[in-house]
Order: sequence, then structure tokens, then C-alpha cells
Amino acid sequence: MVSAQSHAYAGEPCAPTDANGPGCGASRVIETNFGPVALDSGNSISLPRGLLGFSEHQDFALTHLPDPRLEQFMLLQSLEEPQLSFLLLPLGEESDVLTDEDKSEIVQALGLREVDVAFLFIVTIRKIGDGVTLTFNKRAPVVIDARTRTGFQHVLSNSTYQIQQPL
Repeated sequence: MVSAQSHAYAGEPCAPTDANGPGCGASRVIETNFGPVALDSGNSISLPRGLLGFSEHQDFALTHLPDPRLEQFMLLQSLEEPQLSFLLLPLGEESDVLTDEDKSEIVQALGLREVDVAFLFIVTIRKIGDGVTLTFNKRAPVVIDARTRTGFQHVLSNSTYQIQQPL
């Protein structure tokens, strides 16, 4: 379940009202790999260093997915490249996915305040035969500072975290 804290940086869910235009006062609709998503300027996130392997992309929007079956996930959508998006799994407040010690390490390394941050994990979807498997990168969470609307992907020094943790 996604916590209230993890929703603080993404605003309310916003979906297009119809195929002709955005709803919720959004400034534009982007056709994503997950369907059309209405993006409001309040959903923008700057990733000054980009993500691992995508350092040249720094302007994103963080929003809910249009499919209610995927409500536990969020979408990190590039504003520069419509086909570039990442499925993210927010870390709930009660989650034990990361230890408090490792969360503190991240916050300190990035010079952030713990009360302002949310932790999310990049999810990978793989088709295997007739089925689909989901994993998430537990070792390199995306950390969003809700106050400044900036984000960073941080690789933890704790090597016990898996890069392909089954979901």
C-alpha cells in the first residue's frame, strides 16, 4: 500500500477527461507506454544527475498511472522524451524494504532532510514465456525531495540489497 507521505510529491491522480484533452487542469497529455497521462506543472521533478544510464534526461514528471490496477505504482515520465518512462514503487512509511540506517545514509549523503524525502524503486517488467515477472532495484532507490521537487538515484553501499528483487 502506498503511504500518504509517498503521495505528497505527486499531487492528486490526474487522468485525461477524454481523448481530446487533459483533465485536472493539466498542461499537457503525454502518450506513455502505460496509456495517456495528463501532466500538470505541479508534478514536475528535476533529476539534476538523471538516472543511471540516462544522465542526459533530467526533466521528469511524477504521476499516478491511468490504470487503476496499477495503483500501487507511480510513473516517472520524461518531459523531454515521451517514450522514456520508469515504473516506480513507492516505499510506504511502515515498509522494511530499507533499514533506517540505510535511509539515514542516503539522506545524509544527499544533504537532504529526512522529513522531506520519499523513497521509490525502479520496477522492471520482464516477459518470460507466457508470463510476466516484476522485479525492483532495491540497491539504487530514487529519492525525491518533496520540498524542492528534486530527485536523485542513490546507489547504496550495502551490497546485501538486490538489484533484481522479486516483487
